[in-house]
Amino acid sequence: MDRNDLYFIVSALLGILALLGMDWKLVLGRVSMKPSQFREILLLIAVVGSLVMSSIGWYSLSHIKRYRSTPLDKMEVFYGKTYTNEKVELDGKDFQKCQFTNVTLVYHGTDGFGLEHNAFNGGLYIETDDNGSAGLLYLLKATGWIRQDVPVSIIKTPNNPVPLKVD
Repeated sequence: MDRNDLYFIVSALLGILALLGMDWKLVLGRVSMKPSQFREILLLIAVVGSLVMSSIGWYSLSHIKRYRSTPLDKMEVFYGKTYTNEKVELDGKDFQKCQFTNVTLVYHGTDGFGLEHNAFNGGLYIETDDNGSAGLLYLLKATGWIRQDVPVSIIKTPNNPVPLKVD
């Protein structure tokens, strides 16, 4: 549990305490409109609904697991295939002894991948829609692990890649 979780818990408790400890007659006396049971029920539903939705959002956000860690021996294996002039999705796949000619490798950063004893010919292009993966690709390119002539792009929309800025 980090600091943001603690802030949420404290604010939710304060909201609940305020809801339970509110003097409804005093509040209704200061409202210029005639008090009505409908308005009280609507306000109660709004406050409780807000707390419930905040709790669901907090729980969901804290339990998101974007990255799957599939072991290499459990990945879908592509052996000896030839890919020419096409986009090849990498996530969760193991490519062994494949031929890649003028391809675009697409990595979403949701799972690992394997590239074992493959041949790359012609143009090579790398796309990703994950900022963390883009940073890693830029680091690999800067350190020479990826050839300097290989363009690396962050995909803003599926059909319109935007080149990664290199300063």
